[in-house]
Amino acid sequence: MRHGFIFFFDDTGVVFRLPLDGSLSPTSIVDKSMLGFDPSVLSVDWLNDALYIVGEAGRAKWRIMKCSLDGQGLTVALAGFHTEPRHLQIDPYNGYLEFFCAVVFDLKFKILLATCSGL
Repeated sequence: MRHGFIFFFDDTGVVFRLPLDGSLSPTSIVDKSMLGFDPSVLSVDWLNDALYIVGEAGRAKWRIMKCSLDGQGLTVALAGFHTEPRHLQIDPYNGYLEFFCAVVFDLKFKILLATCSGL
């Protein structure tokens, strides 16, 4: 663990960073007003110091946001999903952002990949 943090969110839509050594209390890094949605999934790219946050940004429109590990540089990484991206994980060595999305009409699941470079 290069940085020694754990990331979590609460039911008010605030994303926190907490040092694993117990030296400090949790620090708020982004909130619902900055994201435009309540977070539902987090994933950390430790190699590239990035945090990915999933949430529903509008009527059945899901979005993946990206920021640095301190909450700076918040930007939309991917948007326009009609179902929630689930099981979000980063493969920084190969440059992939991997997640599952259900196809609404036939209930099939697809593994989707997006490149992390430039996200």
